[in-house]
Amino acid sequence: MPTKAALPNMKRVGADRYSISFQTAPLAQHPGGAQAVVKGGGFTYISGIRLTVDGQTMEIPTRACTDLGDPMEKTAKLGQSADGYVLQFSGGDGAEAYMARFILKNGTLAWRRITWVGPDDTGLRLMSHYKDTWYAPKR
Repeated sequence: MPTKAALPNMKRVGADRYSISFQTAPLAQHPGGAQAVVKGGGFTYISGIRLTVDGQTMEIPTRACTDLGDPMEKTAKLGQSADGYVLQFSGGDGAEAYMARFILKNGTLAWRRITWVGPDDTGLRLMSHYKDTWYAPKR
């Protein structure tokens, strides 16, 4: 059964009050198998993210977060962009860590950038990589 972790108190971004909640599930229950979680693949994966800003609820689509594991809820913060919001948080385990950034425009996900740090193929150096995924047309 998925667990739900939420920031304990409403925070503020500009004049808006917001909260962020993560739904997580055990990695063994991942619909694509445990190997599908490549960014931070520790013990849990993110099965959903919900934002509430001044009473309006926004959901990050499941397909945009199930490849992320072990979110660190205390790092989650929301910022404002010219035409929406930026959700940012960190996650991962001791072997690999990531920083996720989701851009929401008009209440829906426009794109995300995942930056992760982990060992290279030799295990001797840490490498930093990022990947952008667009969910709305680029402008």
